[in-house]
Amino acid sequence: MTSHYADMIGNITVTGHIVRIDFLSQTTSPQPQQDTQFQVSHQLIMPLDGFLRSMGIQEQIRAKLIDDGIITVDQKESNTSADAKPKTSKTSRK
Repeated sequence: MTSHYADMIGNITVTGHIVRIDFLSQTTSPQPQQDTQFQVSHQLIMPLDGFLRSMGIQEQIRAKLIDDGIITVDQKESNTSADAKPKTSKTSRK
């Protein structure tokens, strides 16, 4: 088995019954003041039914992390995963 690291998912494309997920990795910048940039490091291609099953698993894990107090969610928009934040970190996305 090969393991791959990614900082985030950049794009998900559905074409028919095929899902393509682009994974992004942070790039190093020669200028410390420059905004963080990401580039596609690899792509996962899978059938739509497998993708939908994996979403169910991710939703269960997200709910457990919230219940355990590991992440917090803005109650106004708690339906989106983008609102979930690690409890110990202050992060922002542009």
